[in-house]
Amino acid sequence: MFALDIHNLSKKYANIVAIADLSLAVERRQIFGFVGPDGAGKTSLFRILCGILRPSSGRAWVLGFDTVAESEKLKQELGYMAQKFALYADLTVRENLDFFADLYNTPLKGLTGRKLELLKFAGLHKFQDRLAGNLSGGMKQKLALCCTLIHTPQILILDEPTTGVDPVSRQEFWNMLLPLPGQGSTIIVSTAYMDEAAKCERLALMDQGRVLKIGTPPELKTPLLGKIFEVRGRRLNEVKAGLTGSGWLKEVLVFGDRLHVQLREDISSVVGQDRLTETLRQAGFEVEIGPVEPSLEDVFVDLMRW
Repeated sequence: MFALDIHNLSKKYANIVAIADLSLAVERRQIFGFVGPDGAGKTSLFRILCGILRPSSGRAWVLGFDTVAESEKLKQELGYMAQKFALYADLTVRENLDFFADLYNTPLKGLTGRKLELLKFAGLHKFQDRLAGNLSGGMKQKLALCCTLIHTPQILILDEPTTGVDPVSRQEFWNMLLPLPGQGSTIIVSTAYMDEAAKCERLALMDQGRVLKIGTPPELKTPLLGKIFEVRGRRLNEVKAGLTGSGWLKEVLVFGDRLHVQLREDISSVVGQDRLTETLRQAGFEVEIGPVEPSLEDVFVDLMRW
């Protein structure tokens, strides 16, 4: 039985199509990520999977439960963390955990041990009496995850859980997530950060309510291997302007203090590097050029162009 089994799912709001005939399946006990820009349909999809929204057409099963007909049964096995998780600022860390334990009808037997286990897991056991409103952003997100895990759900659905959180806290949050599949949980997560996407076992790249491609991070990168070159040096804006429009190039993108130059499919790596080197030399640019492994950003931009 799949963790997710989605068939021809669509969701419309008046004349706006949020999800367009989406079908996919996700195995259990893995971290599966959804990546896409704002408006790609990720949040609408997650709310349907949690039984909060009804689809306009199609069906979805989560852990074998129909998200419409069996939504109440599903909720006992599911943990959902929305983009703005509703912690109670005037309750302490411990009181928030108690509240969500009551909300999920968590059995009292073993609950004290479960709370302490989660708080230690999150590094919050020394802050049990601190008001949630006085926690840092990263600590709030970790507490929110503890609240989501309090009833030991089989599947977690996390909607961009680290947006706006500092890099160190994002890493700490993911350090909590990574062991969970080995403990029997399935994690479905959306993220705007490609370094987080790379931690997922499989990814679905989405745009305008459609899945563009599904695969492991290495599988998604494979078509671009040998097609991406990195250019480093000065006057990169001028370099980019000089290369843009070259018929043998597919894309020229700025990546911080460097450029990623993508060859057209029919141009070999050797020919492309020689041509790139000669073109920039003749134009008087002093730069370093070398092949580089494609990033997930490269993959997504390439897919978005079509």
